[in-house]
Amino acid sequence: MSLTLLDSQNEALNYLLNPDYLDVREVLYGGRKGGGKSFLGCVFLTQSALCYPNTSYFVSRNNLTDLRKHTLPSFIETFEKMNVSKIMYKFNGQDNIITFYNGSRIIFISTEYQPSDPMYQRFGSMQNTWGWIEEGGEQCQEAYSNLVLSIGRCKNKEYNISAYKLLITANPQKGWMYDNFFKNITSDRRYIPAGATENYFLPKEYLDTLNKITDKIQRQRLLLGDWDYDDSEDALINSLKIRDLFTNSFVESGDMYISCDIAITNDRFVIVVWSGLRIVDIFVTRNIGAVQKEFENGVEVTKVNYQNLTDKINYYAQLYHVPRSNICYDADGIGHNIQRLLGGATALHTGMESTTGEYFNLRSELYFRLSELINNNKIYISADISDHLKDDIITELSYVKRASLVGEKLRIKPKSEIKKIINKSPDISDAIVYGLFLYILRKKI
Repeated sequence: MSLTLLDSQNEALNYLLNPDYLDVREVLYGGRKGGGKSFLGCVFLTQSALCYPNTSYFVSRNNLTDLRKHTLPSFIETFEKMNVSKIMYKFNGQDNIITFYNGSRIIFISTEYQPSDPMYQRFGSMQNTWGWIEEGGEQCQEAYSNLVLSIGRCKNKEYNISAYKLLITANPQKGWMYDNFFKNITSDRRYIPAGATENYFLPKEYLDTLNKITDKIQRQRLLLGDWDYDDSEDALINSLKIRDLFTNSFVESGDMYISCDIAITNDRFVIVVWSGLRIVDIFVTRNIGAVQKEFENGVEVTKVNYQNLTDKINYYAQLYHVPRSNICYDADGIGHNIQRLLGGATALHTGMESTTGEYFNLRSELYFRLSELINNNKIYISADISDHLKDDIITELSYVKRASLVGEKLRIKPKSEIKKIINKSPDISDAIVYGLFLYILRKKI
């Protein structure tokens, strides 16, 4: 095999394949665009699979479409450079497995969240030798934790090789990678920065494109590889303070409240239960409205069972003894359809004027007030939640940004812009921020 690799790629492979580094279990590689992340991952798994017959490896991404569209072509390109001819492997498109002539295989795995398997137990029975998490920022901690459990279970003892080698390739993203490799770094982990400026294989046009990135956050992440990008001047909430939300146990309990973000189909229906400024429970689901299509006078109409929504809210109100007057929900969109079923609760319209006139609208006011509370360690999330949900909260709050002033009024970036960045609606942070409305009205804060 004759390959020309970057110094950073050679360093990563040394940690992953050299027996002298058995103590190094995980390598995080990348941090910037153009660093050869995918090529490194393909070389790591291909070389391992060819070296050790009948072994098994995984490469994971959030969905199989991206693996087939982007990662599979990278493998084929790598095979050509490593002189692995087409007769030496085959790709099963139904099972999404590359099988080599020596019996080794590379399995493509989707880590997309499935409500029926919130703890990712579907990975529990897998038996792999080593693995590669591609685009780690797309994947949550629970997926990572369960994939790790599958490593070291396929002929590691037989070949007397390390029982735990994991490559993670990613651009900067808050969450479990930041926690593991920067906040709580241990001796068995290594971070190797790499980017386009060190990659002499890239065409000049690619570098020119990266240099033209004008968005400050994207420039910090993709060009500069700054893992603390969210502490920029337009970020409202300090990234470390967001993580403190889950350990601020000194925050006192108080009156019980419920705040809700209403949804029936693709977006998430969220219930947040408060005791003072402690969040003691969070419920999240999808498709609770049971949308049905019926025909009336020959015309198809869509029917929604709004009772399902209010029944769930009432269940938590009974469970935590929350009076109706201490329930708040967004009445924009479909939320206005449940007002008759939740009489006495506060219907919130976030596009209305702020309570002080200082902000562009009420939504901006609530998020500015939330940022002040979080930055001053005034809120505690004591709810027993999954790592997946925790990652979602961290991500959504990390993208609460200050927008340009409208006249003299303070404003946050529109929800539509946030959805484009994180590829989903910030439903959980919205449900949290709605809870502050009742506090403001009653001068609690």
